Amino acid sequence: MTDITSPSTTSTTIDGSGSATIGKGGVVTWNAKNGEESQVTIANQSGSNSLEVKVHGAPANIKTAGGAVFDGVHTIKVGASVFAKSNFKGATVTIANQSTNAVQCEVNVVLV
Repeated sequence: MTDITSPSTTSTTIDGSGSATIGKGGVVTWNAKNGEESQVTIANQSGSNSLEVKVHGAPANIKTAGGAVFDGVHTIKVGASVFAKSNFKGATVTIANQSTNAVQCEVNVVLV
């Protein structure tokens, strides 16, 4: 399990499961385990600004708990999160913090 805190503009990798915190312009690359069901949570840590993230590389059939396609752009309100639970089939998924303000994003992946 990887546990990385990198609140500035950086690139971070999670292999299998773990967590990372990235700032504006930061990118998390998650290497999903093939054949394992995972739950991915992307949380807005800001107390005043919305978070905009772009998810790329997830299988097309995976939806968020709210029913949206997980692969794509998500605007996450203050104190809220987006999550998806599925077998990501060994995909390499990137999560990019595209916020215009200095909003921190927490990405947490657990095997379920």
